[in-house]
Amino acid sequence: MTTVASGLHNSLKNYFQAMGIVAYAASQLLILLALLKSGGFRAAGDFALSQAIIAPVFGLAAFSLRPYWVSGIIRNFDMYQFLQLRIFSIFGGSGMVFVIKLLVFPSVDISIFVMVFALKTFELISDAFYATLDVSGRSATAGKLLMAKALAIGVFGGACFLTGAPLTALPYALYFAILSVAILELFVVEFSLPAFASSMSAKRVRLDSLVHVVSWASASSVVASVTGFLPRYFLEEFLGREAVGYYSVVAAPAAVVLMACTGLAQTELGRLSASHSRGDWPDFLGILSRRVFLLAGLVAAAACTFAGLTAVLDLLGQSLFRSRTGYEISVLLLLFFPLYLAQFLSYAVMPLARIRETFAIALASLLLLILISPMLIPWNALYGAAAVSVVGGLVQTAGFLFLIYRYFPGIEKSPDDKHAVKNL
Repeated sequence: MTTVASGLHNSLKNYFQAMGIVAYAASQLLILLALLKSGGFRAAGDFALSQAIIAPVFGLAAFSLRPYWVSGIIRNFDMYQFLQLRIFSIFGGSGMVFVIKLLVFPSVDISIFVMVFALKTFELISDAFYATLDVSGRSATAGKLLMAKALAIGVFGGACFLTGAPLTALPYALYFAILSVAILELFVVEFSLPAFASSMSAKRVRLDSLVHVVSWASASSVVASVTGFLPRYFLEEFLGREAVGYYSVVAAPAAVVLMACTGLAQTELGRLSASHSRGDWPDFLGILSRRVFLLAGLVAAAACTFAGLTAVLDLLGQSLFRSRTGYEISVLLLLFFPLYLAQFLSYAVMPLARIRETFAIALASLLLLILISPMLIPWNALYGAAAVSVVGGLVQTAGFLFLIYRYFPGIEKSPDDKHAVKNL
């Protein structure tokens, strides 16, 4: 019995980080629901639009350092350098997001905007700690810390939702929650860091040598982030803040699944990198196939759950926001499958080190969506915005699959198609 329990725990350890990411996404869903209850769809729209303003800028500021460090593309790098870059980028990004808010989106509620800003700032700092734990073989610890943060935020968000606390009370509760967990993260990392730091090479990478990697990676990150939030920008432009709020609420469960894809991809990134370095195409393909089937099962289960819950509530004379909202959530969960696949593949192509090609795919997707959004979103707020996201997911999925076929060293190709993978 003990052996079985130990084996189950060891298996779960591999997915603590994925579970932590899902839990954190769910805690943000609770915040959205609390805002919806206290301030209606306009408050939910303010929250969603604040994310759409801050996330791309902070995505640029993150420089995609964590996945490239974990996958081994960046070497001889340590947490102190990570924090140096991260703190510098937070200062630069902070000024940029407030300028954008004041000049482009002045009507966004300032208390909600500051709340989202605080969440994203602590995410960037925590990311440096979690990356250090990943590289030192303590990914499970990073996942547990993320779950602790999700629990703290979820408790306060859930309390505000259940008690109907006023909108102004929610940010202060969240500040207390994330500050408490930040102190815990600092204590855990400081406790585990000495052994890791002493095992690192004395030779540290020059920060200026990272420019080639981080410039293209940051550009890809910000373009991909803008692409993901593009429907919100156009909904705000054509249909107003309440439309942004409603779309964000209906798409929120799909966003949780998208974060689950991120967690799965980060969990498997080390194995995918190892398969690439060996040129072991069957192993690489096996990892991708198993995770895609797992993802399909999770999406189908989530969609059926929401549809079944809505049917039961309809029979009992209750409603989920509106009579058809539960069914709309189920439809969007299924429609967004190309986005889930693209999110997972965006990590799968990282070991290939084709950073400029990845940027080109993200940029092509963004330009196409800018062209079709003015036609689809005014046609139908919910499904038009969803269609825009799906088209973006399809373009990125096709591009990433092409990169894998073109540049993975273990795939047999014709002589004209063989290209060596260049190490940065």
